[in-house]
Formats: sequence, structure tokens, C-alpha cells
Amino acid sequence: MKNKVAAYLFSRLPHAIIAGLTAALYLSGDLTLIDNKLTDLGFEWSARPATGNVVLVEIDARSIEQFEIWPWPRRYHAAVIDRLLEAGARRVAFDVDFSARSRPEDDRLLARAINRAEGKVILPAFRQFIRLENGEKELKLSLPLPMFSEHSTIASINVQPEPDGLVRTMAVRDGPLASMASILEGQESFRERVFHIDYGIQLSTIPRLSYIDVLHGTFSPDEVAGKKIVIGSTAIELGDQVAVPIYKSIPGPFTHILGYEALVQGRALYEVAAAPIVLGILLVSFFIAPLFLEWRWQRSLLVLLLVLGGLVALSVAVQI
Repeated sequence: MKNKVAAYLFSRLPHAIIAGLTAALYLSGDLTLIDNKLTDLGFEWSARPATGNVVLVEIDARSIEQFEIWPWPRRYHAAVIDRLLEAGARRVAFDVDFSARSRPEDDRLLARAINRAEGKVILPAFRQFIRLENGEKELKLSLPLPMFSEHSTIASINVQPEPDGLVRTMAVRDGPLASMASILEGQESFRERVFHIDYGIQLSTIPRLSYIDVLHGTFSPDEVAGKKIVIGSTAIELGDQVAVPIYKSIPGPFTHILGYEALVQGRALYEVAAAPIVLGILLVSFFIAPLFLEWRWQRSLLVLLLVLGGLVALSVAVQI
């Protein structure tokens, strides 16, 4: 009996080695490239429009050219908040840094506009490394000035590139702060889950208004009534461009809107835990792989291709 058990285990040794190597490759992240390609394929095959519930007020090249100064006086932002809320906007989120002081009178005007908004304004916070006097780096959370944050909601706008340099994921919550996408969605979570941004959402279907049109009031209230607003830069000269899949590069504010769309449309993809994947590898190696040894190589190759193709199709179909 012992000899039979030993012989059986020895016959499964090659499969155990293959399973171990495959599991090690998966856990080390060496198969991430394949996973990313499949995810991108799913985005391309499942393209769909945005809900239209979020409007981007873009600090675009036309606005920069008209004003001929940068940064703009904060009284402009104060006027834009008032005009948007008077037109019926539900919330106004800024992807603009307010962590430093500007002209005192402009700061006071912005603070008053935020106070009048009664909690409808969302301001950004972000983590960044600063260099200390001793040359070391320290991770610091940059927050809006207290005069602005007192009557507003603070949202994290940090995104982290993957090893390939592309921004693929977003955290629902970054430490003590919820992400801008989850605040816009209205269901802030206390779990620091990370999800894939849905790049299958068509950017061309996201409503957009030029900042200068909002500031001058030359827009229809119907364009923002009942909508949530994100104000941020799309002008290339301001440098807020993010490398992403599918679109190659997009202005930073679009990442927060796409994150919102993924959450609100139920298209936020979360990573599967490692344990089920490793278990699946072991099951395939020990119970299915031995069948290949009993077949002719032509049949084994055909079955292998069909299985792999089926897994790819199933993965993409589930994503869609």
C-alpha cells in the first residue's frame, strides 16, 4: 500500500513542480501583463456612454488664453461656485490645489462662496513626498487651507501608476479620506478597497463646459441643473495629464469622473484574492494535466488551446 501511495505521489511530482512554478509566477506579479491585456480587451469590447450625471467644467486652453494670467485669482473660483449652484448644480468638486495662500481678499471671497454653498463644495487633498533639510523624503498630506476646508468636504485625489507606468486603479478610500470618485457617487466606504477604473466609458459622452463660459454666465442652466460638477484642468500646458490604458493619456479630472462612472454603473472591477487562484492552479495541475499524458500530442494541444481560449472568453464576458 505504501509503495502504491509513494508511486502515485512520485507520478504527480512533475505536476506539483509545474503548479508551484505557476503559482509563484502569479504571486510574484509576473503574469500581471497578461491580466492587464485581458482587462484592456474587456474595456475595448464593452464600450458604453457615461451616465451624464457629472459635468466637467474644464480649465481649457481657451480659458487660459482669454485670461492671460496663471494662476487665476481665486475670486474667479468663488464666482464659478455661485453661478453653478444658482443654476441648480448638486455638488461642485475642484481638482485644483488650495493648500497655499493667495491674495487675502481673493481667499476671503472664495471662503465666503464655499460657506454659502453649505457643504456642497468638494476640495482636494493629496499625498506627496517633500524633501527635508537633512535630504530625506517624507510623505505629507497636503490639505486645503482651514478657511476653505471648514465648510467643505475633503476628498483624496491620489492615483498610483502601475509598474507599466499606467494608472489603472483607484482606491475607494485613501487612509482617512474617501476618494473624490466615491464622494461624488454618494456611497463613501470605510474600506480601503482598490478597484479598476473603467476605461470602457467613452470620454466623448462626458458633458463638458468651458470654465470661461461658466464664469461669464454664458451657459444654459439646464446643462448643470441636478448634476454634479468637477472643475479641473484639461489644458495641456498646465501639465495635468495621466498615462492610462486605451486612451494613452487623459487630463487628470477625467480619472475621477471615470472612477465615479465605474462605481455608479456597477462596473468597478475588484481584484480576486490570491487563495482561490492558487487553489485553481493546483486543481488543474493535479487532476486535469495528467489527462494530457494519455492523449496524443495533437489532441492535447487542441484541448489546451480550447481551454485557454474558453478561459479568456469567460474572463472578458464576465467583465463585460
